[in-house]
Amino acid sequence: MAALLRFEGVSKRYSAGAREVVALDGVDLTIDAGELVALVGRSGSGKSTLLHLAGGLDTADSGRVLLDKRDVGSLSIAERSKLRRREIGFVFQFFHLIPTLTVVENVELPLLLDGAKRGDRGRELIERVGIGPRADHLPGELSGGELQRAAIARALVARPRLLLADEPTGNLDSANGEEVLQLLRDEVRTEGTALLMVTHDADATVRADRSHTLTDGHIS
Repeated sequence: MAALLRFEGVSKRYSAGAREVVALDGVDLTIDAGELVALVGRSGSGKSTLLHLAGGLDTADSGRVLLDKRDVGSLSIAERSKLRRREIGFVFQFFHLIPTLTVVENVELPLLLDGAKRGDRGRELIERVGIGPRADHLPGELSGGELQRAAIARALVARPRLLLADEPTGNLDSANGEEVLQLLRDEVRTEGTALLMVTHDADATVRADRSHTLTDGHIS
């Protein structure tokens, strides 16, 4: 498989009052299409910063973040927004579903924001992740496991090339966590999607093709 996401000497610093915090310090990382990579580390080690840079939500102070050979940091804000809508899917720990929209409306929202036709894609994905009967329910009527499945369907609806998952099993019991991991792994295998997953879950790390540890901004 060809490299889809590449970090080349990436550094990022933040100011915390009078103190400078080094979030990432010369990070090199490559993820291929069709590969699941787990990223572990203590809170404050730079994991979220790395995800934000991969998704074009922030830009590096130095080095380059390349998505399919495109320098994400060199894109305009509008170009990065388009990139996220069309090529990157996000799976968040706390789901971030809109409570006043039904499950299918939440799942189809990325398509609507991009001006794409809804078609049957949303409902097909909801069936695929195993919550078909809940498609027209509001998020408040779903269990934690069902909410995470809905969030995964939303992340996949635009057929992204890159999936970024932030603690996707963090709020789930072991059974639901196992099923969510299998869903993500199936997507990587069948669609050739690259998946970068931040996790503290040992089972999730074992499921990955490889894992890396972030410590004080350095990756190993």
